[in-house]
Amino acid sequence: MKRPLHFLFLLLLPVLVLCAPSQAGQRVLYLGDSLSMGAFGVTLDQRLREAGFDVYTSVTGGATPYYWLKEFENVEADIGHWKKTTSSDQRFKTLPATPKLEDLMKEFQPKTVIVQTGVNLYSTLRSKRLTPAQGQEKVESLVRKMAQAVTAGGARLYWITPPSSHFQRYDQALQEQMLGLMQRSVGPFGRIFNSYAVTSFVDPYPETDGIHYGPKEAAAWGELVAADAVATLRSGKFQAPPVTAGTEVRRARIVEDDPPLATPNVTVEIRLVRKSDFETPSEITYQNALAIYEWEVLRVISGQVATKKILVAHTVVRKRNITSERNLKLGKTYVVELVPLSTYPQIERWETIDRISDADNMDRIIYIPKI
Repeated sequence: MKRPLHFLFLLLLPVLVLCAPSQAGQRVLYLGDSLSMGAFGVTLDQRLREAGFDVYTSVTGGATPYYWLKEFENVEADIGHWKKTTSSDQRFKTLPATPKLEDLMKEFQPKTVIVQTGVNLYSTLRSKRLTPAQGQEKVESLVRKMAQAVTAGGARLYWITPPSSHFQRYDQALQEQMLGLMQRSVGPFGRIFNSYAVTSFVDPYPETDGIHYGPKEAAAWGELVAADAVATLRSGKFQAPPVTAGTEVRRARIVEDDPPLATPNVTVEIRLVRKSDFETPSEITYQNALAIYEWEVLRVISGQVATKKILVAHTVVRKRNITSERNLKLGKTYVVELVPLSTYPQIERWETIDRISDADNMDRIIYIPKI
């Protein structure tokens, strides 16, 4: 007696289900910065859930490994935070502290961690306080620490590079440098999705910030990443060697003002010589921004200054409002108490506008008005 085909299929169905790789209950922790706050992150999060993964999304505007790793101090999430689980979907304007990677992994116990980050580290590569080699080493160390923190406990790592930025915001060489250091530092620990290869920033600059994509382009990028991420998570082929507990992490050198060229705190009468400025507020990506100004030292009232010209970081945007420091006039003189910018580590990581070229007689210390 012949059985109909649909009957045979029903008999085989339990076997097919047992043989198919199941994603039910496979936990994925998704971390991202402001690029994941909009259409890109929503698309990736949705596709992962549709594929059957149990996803915990924790996205913080401005985030870098400084925010996520427990070895660094808590950093306020002052550019927004998005948290989504199977039972809740919440958006916060601010949080007192960005959730730490180690705490999230202990709480959620993910099998895979997806990390989207990097654009906020361009400022380190372009830092005036570091040589190019030191900036690169610092970024490599940070992303390597992040990769090791994910994989040391047995979780798999899927790392998403930044997409292409407008070439006038970050030139092509800088973007290629970021990709290269991520491939070197993260590649041994997990899979890297090269977003540069599939994206192109099409909006005008400086009318837009040159970094954040419009909804249509961001969603398209998200679909490409999601397709690759789902396939990778299902196959389990992350092309990464096992990480042992004793793996040594090369640490970045701590850059000091060496040798000290001035006393830490000074009170000076100074004349404004040059300013770093922006044309439109849309150029400022985040809530807070510094701008580097060049000053001529007319008189030292207290302390010691080793050069006649100094660099000072001024808060020109605070909580998205333009401050009075942006309006300081060229040629005007002021008396002000200054401290090294390194006195305030959290402020030092704000977005920095620096259009003042290096000069041989510049002091390496970058000052900031004492708060």
